[in-house]
Amino acid sequence: MLRRPYESPGHQHHAPRSHDGKSSGSRPHRPAGEPYIDPVADLTILLVEDDLAIGRALRTALEGQGYVVTWCQRGHEAVAAALPVTFSLVLLDLGLPDLDGVEVCRRLRAGGKRSTIVMLTARSTEADVVAGLDAGADD
Repeated sequence: MLRRPYESPGHQHHAPRSHDGKSSGSRPHRPAGEPYIDPVADLTILLVEDDLAIGRALRTALEGQGYVVTWCQRGHEAVAAALPVTFSLVLLDLGLPDLDGVEVCRRLRAGGKRSTIVMLTARSTEADVVAGLDAGADD
């Protein structure tokens, strides 16, 4: 099952401490050059799935792991939900009733969204895989 980044079961969050033992602020110490990962943003997933049974199962499983899930069943709805917000992950079905997943992906990337996008599909042709990756999907 998916885990939150840098977290193991039973992990407790503590305020970072400086060398004198006092709280050092909101950002934990990290090696130079390592990007800061916002712990709240890392919990947000945009699920784009039109099948009710699949969508409910995925949402329930992800929320059970502590993720905040926004579920959209149409492509236009997903684009509208994603453009003003940054999700850490977009789980995107290819077969949607209005815009297909490839077009949703293109629009998110054209809108400057850098969220990780993973396409979910029963399609297995090389052309479908290439189209999704060419549109900007990560996997």
